[in-house]
Amino acid sequence: MKRILAILFTIHCLLLTVSAQLATDTDILYKGITDYRCIDLMGVPLEGPDSVFVPALESIGFERVISEDDEPGDYFFRGNYYGIKANLVVSVDEKTKLLSSALVTSGPYRTFALYDRNNRYFLLKLQRHYGNFDAKGDGSLHTMTNIGYIKISNTLHEDKSRTIKVFM
Repeated sequence: MKRILAILFTIHCLLLTVSAQLATDTDILYKGITDYRCIDLMGVPLEGPDSVFVPALESIGFERVISEDDEPGDYFFRGNYYGIKANLVVSVDEKTKLLSSALVTSGPYRTFALYDRNNRYFLLKLQRHYGNFDAKGDGSLHTMTNIGYIKISNTLHEDKSRTIKVFM
């Protein structure tokens, strides 16, 4: 039994190595040998200082929302995420002002049908760009690529409405 498990583990490791190599080769062919990829939001790279990503997000239609209650390391935006109204929170390191994470929130959806349709739509859009997502026991979907981590989850509110969250 231990021998079979060892063989299966070795095969699994080889498959992971081959798939990582294929992904790297695809990235090189897709972007060019000297370029590299990062997670992006509808074509806007989620990297660098706030002086770069804030104007880039505004250029694709996200409007910055400023209030007195904002945390020092967070930027809030409203706009359309793949054509669906959404809110975007981008967190930065307070000292360097470099982007550290982004959270897209869409909803609340009062009907399950609307929530389900938009959840599938977001998943399809992200899978086309980043590959397949795996399900977790809590109902969320996630993927870890060689360029970052993306998680799609939902929140069920007391009034039975749902909110879709995409964390990058």
